[in-house]
Amino acid sequence: MQSAGLNIARCFDNGIKVLESWGSGNTPSGHIVMSVKKEGESCYSVDLSTVGDAGATQDVLAYKDGTGTAMVTLLGTAAGNSATCPGGSPVGLPSRGGCAVAAAALGGLMPASSCLNNTAGTCQF
Repeated sequence: MQSAGLNIARCFDNGIKVLESWGSGNTPSGHIVMSVKKEGESCYSVDLSTVGDAGATQDVLAYKDGTGTAMVTLLGTAAGNSATCPGGSPVGLPSRGGCAVAAAALGGLMPASSCLNNTAGTCQF
């Protein structure tokens, strides 16, 4: 069963606008898309979805440029995490060390990041 989503727009004094689209779709945990614009031009987007059944899910996180072209796709499963660049093969991400810290830093670009929770008011995207 597909359910309706929720759209939240936030604007910043420097011209950045963020639109979070939350929808549960047909996946166990849902689907989130965050789009970022500055002065009307698309900067990037992040598309996060959970696919599979409740016993074997995987999280897919795709970072896309302003035109919607994938830059990197991260895949998280119970067996581990991997990253894939366009045209490339998946590369395993370690669970600790420098690479793990770098991958975790991408979380600042993800939906529901802490910077979005500290904005004043909402706006039109």
